[in-house]
Amino acid sequence: MDESLSVVRDSEYFFMSGGKRMNNIKLGTLMLGIFILISASMIPSFHAENNCFDNDFDVGIVQPYPINGGEVVSTGELNLALKLEFEAGDKPTQADFQVLIESIDELNWQEVDSEIKGPYDLDPDAWIESFFDVYFDVEGEYRATFSLLTPITHEPWTDDNPENDAYQAVFSVRHNAGNDLFVDDDASPGGDGSSTAPFSKINDALDQAAPGDCIRVAEGIYQENLLIDTPSLTIKCDCDNPALMRTIDGGGTSNVITISADWVTITGFTIKNSGSNEEDAAIDITSNYNIISWNTIEDNGATGIYLHDSAQSNYIHHNIIRNNGGAGLFIWEQSTDNIIFHNDFIQNEWYNVKDKNGGNIWHHDYPYGGNYWDDYSGDDTNGDGIGEVSYDIMGDYDPMGVDLYPWINPHGWNNPPKTPVISGKTSGKTGKTYTYNLTIDDEHFGPGSDPFEDHVYCRVNWGDDNEEYFGPVHLSNLNPIVVSVSHQWDVEGTYLIQAKLIDAYGLESNWGTLEVSMPKSKSNIETLQLFLQNFFQRFPLFEKLLNQIIL
Repeated sequence: MDESLSVVRDSEYFFMSGGKRMNNIKLGTLMLGIFILISASMIPSFHAENNCFDNDFDVGIVQPYPINGGEVVSTGELNLALKLEFEAGDKPTQADFQVLIESIDELNWQEVDSEIKGPYDLDPDAWIESFFDVYFDVEGEYRATFSLLTPITHEPWTDDNPENDAYQAVFSVRHNAGNDLFVDDDASPGGDGSSTAPFSKINDALDQAAPGDCIRVAEGIYQENLLIDTPSLTIKCDCDNPALMRTIDGGGTSNVITISADWVTITGFTIKNSGSNEEDAAIDITSNYNIISWNTIEDNGATGIYLHDSAQSNYIHHNIIRNNGGAGLFIWEQSTDNIIFHNDFIQNEWYNVKDKNGGNIWHHDYPYGGNYWDDYSGDDTNGDGIGEVSYDIMGDYDPMGVDLYPWINPHGWNNPPKTPVISGKTSGKTGKTYTYNLTIDDEHFGPGSDPFEDHVYCRVNWGDDNEEYFGPVHLSNLNPIVVSVSHQWDVEGTYLIQAKLIDAYGLESNWGTLEVSMPKSKSNIETLQLFLQNFFQRFPLFEKLLNQIIL
């Protein structure tokens, strides 16, 4: 029964019956009569309101757990669960799924495990527990792809959105993936590193960190010199607005960050103001399997990134390395098998790069490409954004490597994000919270897609002087991502929801828009009165009959 009916049934009100107050017995009789009459008459508008199902059905894979994009999990056995969502409609009863786990070998994905699982019963917005067990005994970067296979159904079924039938996420495996430690330079000293009492310095978090922990750093300026000697740590910016400053400033002395442990990830910072001695650097690395990504490394007294003492198999990608007083990147003897691609090298004083003995990788395959070098002099004759002549990597005397696919323009592999699509209710009531979906298509890269996930931030303007940022949202190379956001309007009116995406380079999409109307909320009694008025206009005989019952 409609909510408005149940409210009236259990209350005493003056109703449209000559101003008399009806007792509960008469009011209950009235409601019963109305209910019977409505049921018998089969009013189309009432039926549609309660049975508005589409003929077609679609299932979407929302996310696997615990490997949503960008997450870190522990070595050992991992039990994966899968969450689904359904559109309105008659749904299939069961379906099979396929899961594919891959690891990255240099720059190529290699299959680790693959299996078809099922059939599973399908329940909307439910988790499929114990979906797949996989054992990781090697740290590294992995990719999981979950695919919906042909559903089992008793009714004809159309797959309206096949792009939602798969979900892909890149994630990291580390020994003993641990706890989150929070840092905020505005916090009071003496915090315990929790989200409610964060540390005020990154070094405080490093003192407490254990292997596998993730240090989440809020926006701010941190004047510190960091020594990272705990393995399997992730240090990342924990802010939802890319315009906010998150800087690690070395204060003009020594290295800004020194990494002597393996499996360390540094992502999302501006790293600046190292010392000016010849061996000082923004990031000094003497270890293996580290990831340096999505940083701006600039205005340092000497080198941007310095790899030495047999630093091997490090990934350096998606960084802007510019205006440093020494080299942009300097690789010393015995440091080999490092992978460097999709970085911008700009106006570094000594040289952009020097590789002492070679043995490192400077590009992905075509069309993913290599790096941008501001001293590259080749041409792009076919318009694909990549130079036709390779870029030589400087050694002591002869070139010690080549970037076969140098980009002509800074971050030429990246185009502005596509405009997000906003979906949700276009009318409603004030004072009620509504949820809207932003569908984000990640096909905004250059000629090829990144072998690692890109990420974007969502900026949403609700049209009532409220604006919010969400993110970062880690994108998949396989399918669009849906981000759910909620808002409540308190004043009646028509509002224009606007949403745009901002990527890590500051490139913005156009605004996606959706107009919504929030009329004045009617009370339950007003709603019932309006309904009965329309009902009796259509069926005047019932009005006479009910008056006889009431009176």
